[in-house]
Amino acid sequence: MDLTKVDPIDWSLTPVNPDPNFSPEHNRQVIDNVIRNTALMAKRKEREAQDGTRERVSAITTYLKSLTSGKIKSNVMRYFGKQEIARLRGTEILNRLKYTELGEDMKNKLKSIIK
Repeated sequence: MDLTKVDPIDWSLTPVNPDPNFSPEHNRQVIDNVIRNTALMAKRKEREAQDGTRERVSAITTYLKSLTSGKIKSNVMRYFGKQEIARLRGTEILNRLKYTELGEDMKNKLKSIIK
């Protein structure tokens, strides 16, 4: 083992017999794969968040246009109804739960790769 690249303070922590199966190329591939998957997941999360936001903004815009044009004179609950408001809120909550589960899955996969 070449101890010239290791600080003398760390010699006690350096294994005498390094892992014979260690592959720098495999290590690089794992790191690149994790970076790529993380970037894809971030893009997917952003796109889904924008889709959900777009739907809510569209619903609110329709309500405000109707309100300003004088077509309706009611509050939001009467305009949309309890079910539609619950659906709009529920979609956002489900997306948050889904992202939490995806994050846990990624952590578990990384743990299994690192071991």
